[in-house]
Formats: sequence, C-alpha cells, structure tokens
Amino acid sequence: MKKAAERYDGDGIEDAPGSPKIDVIQIGNEVDGGPFWDDTPPHYALLLKKSYQAIKQVAPDMKVAIAGVATPEGFYRYYRPVFKELEKIKDKKPGERYFDVFDFHWSGQFRGDYKAIELPEKTYEMRDFISDVKSDLKEMGYGDVLFYITEMSDYSGRPNMNRAMKYPYHSEQYQAASLVKRYVYSLACGVDKIYWVTLQEFNGFGGMFDGYFDNVGLVKNPSPGKPACKKLAYYTYKKMTEVLAGSDWRSIQKVRESGGIHIYRFSKNGKSIWVAWNDTKTKQQVNISGIAAKNVRITRSVPAAKAGRAVTDYTKAFEIKTLPAKDGMENLSPGSIPIFVEEE
Repeated sequence: MKKAAERYDGDGIEDAPGSPKIDVIQIGNEVDGGPFWDDTPPHYALLLKKSYQAIKQVAPDMKVAIAGVATPEGFYRYYRPVFKELEKIKDKKPGERYFDVFDFHWSGQFRGDYKAIELPEKTYEMRDFISDVKSDLKEMGYGDVLFYITEMSDYSGRPNMNRAMKYPYHSEQYQAASLVKRYVYSLACGVDKIYWVTLQEFNGFGGMFDGYFDNVGLVKNPSPGKPACKKLAYYTYKKMTEVLAGSDWRSIQKVRESGGIHIYRFSKNGKSIWVAWNDTKTKQQVNISGIAAKNVRITRSVPAAKAGRAVTDYTKAFEIKTLPAKDGMENLSPGSIPIFVEEE
C-alpha cells in the first residue's frame, strides 16, 4: 500500500513515469454484500485502519475512501458495525481517523426513483439515509468527511430481467431526465461528488448480455466492432455540466420539494440558476422569485429528439427561450424533463 501511494502521489519521488497523481485511494468495494469481500466488519475495519495509516505515512495529502456501500440496507447491517469497531481499535491519538471519504452507490437497478431505493424490507429515502450516516460520523468525530456516490446510474431500453425484478421500458429521454434529477437532488442532499456508471456501455457485464449495466452508459455500444452512438443522456450531461459547473455546491437552496414539484437554486459567478421539474402528470404553475436580472434564459435539459443518434448539431439540439422577468419573478410550468432557468 505504501508503494502504491508513493508511486501515485506526484511528489517526484519513486513516481510512476510522468508522475501521474491519484487524489483518492478506495479500500475495497461493496463489503456489505458484493462479491468483493467475504469477511466480518471487524476484519474490514482493521484492513481500513492499517491501509489508511500506511497511505498517510508516505502521502499525507492523499484521501482514503471507505468501500462503497452497495445498498442502504447494507449500511445499517454492515457499515455501522464497522464504525463501532473503528472506535474500538483507535490508537487514541488527537484527530485520529481512518477514512476521509464516505462512498455509497445509488442506482436504478432497484425499484424506486432518483430519491429512493425500494428493497424488500423497506424503502430508503436518500435524504434520510444521508442524515443517518452524517449523524453517525459526527458522533465519531468524522463530521467533515466528504460524501461521494461512485456508482450512480439509470438505464434506457429494457434490460434483461435479473433475479429480483423485471425492468420496465425506459426511453432515452427518461434516462437523460433521470440523470439531471439524480445529480441535482443528490447535490442538494449534501453529496460532494458523483460518478455516473458508465461513459460507454458494457457488453455482457457480469456474464449477462444486455443486462442492467449494459444499458446505463451515456454512449451506446451494442456489440464489439460496431460504431458507438451517443445517447441523449450524453448530450444532457454535457449541457448540465456547462450550466452548473463552477456553482457553489455548499450553497444550494432547496426552494421547493412538495406536490411533485422540485426547484433548486444554484449560485454561480454572482448569478442564480434554478433547476426545476414536475414529477406528477398534472400541469402545475410555479413562481420563481428573487430574479435579479431583466431576463432569464430557460433551457430544456434533454435534446428535442427521441434518441441520441438523431442529434446532428449539439448547438441546436436544445429548446432554449428567453423571457422577461417581471418584478423579479417568473411564472413557469415545468414538466417531467428538468429545465435550467438562468439569469441573463
């Protein structure tokens, strides 16, 4: 572990060729039930402690992430005992800790939506789940730990059935809209960094051809040797990044989360950006207030096409309109596809 950290800390000493730098090393993956770990919480806690100490000895600025939580149920069943064991095996040094990043996975492979995961025993709401984890970490003295989601996903098409559920059909528009909702909602819940799974789709992931993880990518690659095709979610991710990158994640304002309406306010370079959508099938009028500009630019977050292969010009792919703001307010009727409302 020391050699790995030294090789990729970018300090010019015993570095890999070109001095590539790794910011975070993660110790394991889905120890609560995945195929990567088959041992007890105390043994994983010991592995995490020893790994953390080894890494920090040679690369004190490198962050260490705890293994990604496979499901919310797994946190309560497995990771809480890990937390308790970490407290037991402390060396009693000031400011002592054994990870810098808490990671969990949140995907559309389970029933539910971007806000919740429905498992047989109960439904887990993301906001409540994060609150529970943060409460535990605060008690341990880990209150400033970063929150990552290293596996965020939703699919298009109709993946092959797995053992737990049969997947309903999702259009490319659905996947693209879900991507925006998953990112914006997670950021508003206090997540610091999110990784989508995956850029280019797998082929036969886990031994199941056309299964869930073969349909979640932003670039469609049906079979080896065939040309890749960008999906709508690819262009939506690009647009979302252009609009929201550089915003202050710590100051996201939850304007509304009720009646199926979701509105969030971001701050970027002294201007406000609102993201809004409606989870119901009923048309609803909403007011956005506090607009400090004369006009707002409203962008539909998903290209006006049924599939990514139909997008030939990215610069003309999105429906964009400019409206005057009257008395600092704008009346809108958001739909299931999120919209970006930017002060001009």
